[in-house]
Amino acid sequence: MRSRDRRLARLAAHSVDAAAEAEERCAATKARAAIVDTVRLSLTQLGIDPATVSALRRIDKAADEPAPATPAPQPDEDDPFGPEIERLARRYLDHPAINFGQASIVEVLAWCIARQNDTAENNEEPTGSATRE
Repeated sequence: MRSRDRRLARLAAHSVDAAAEAEERCAATKARAAIVDTVRLSLTQLGIDPATVSALRRIDKAADEPAPATPAPQPDEDDPFGPEIERLARRYLDHPAINFGQASIVEVLAWCIARQNDTAENNEEPTGSATRE
């Protein structure tokens, strides 16, 4: 009887773990979608057609493909994502040129943040040099 109880306990724990992993994947998917939506909106506000940004096209293509059945990556407490965006945004404030044909989504997001901040601070039209492809 004890072995049956242990097996049931293991199954219950596995079920809880699977539910938590599914919840994490869902949250990560929603976060990625929010970032992409923010980038698209920002580009549009800055007068740039989001269809010209390779990173967005790659994301759209990946979204059309079935997702691999791999476990979600574990969150890292020391994730450098936020500081990296801040560093890139500061760089784009000083040197606003970007190549949308080669830039990653993180670089495009940082560029948008820098341009939006620069525009808001100077209360003027967006500035910056952008190349496509």
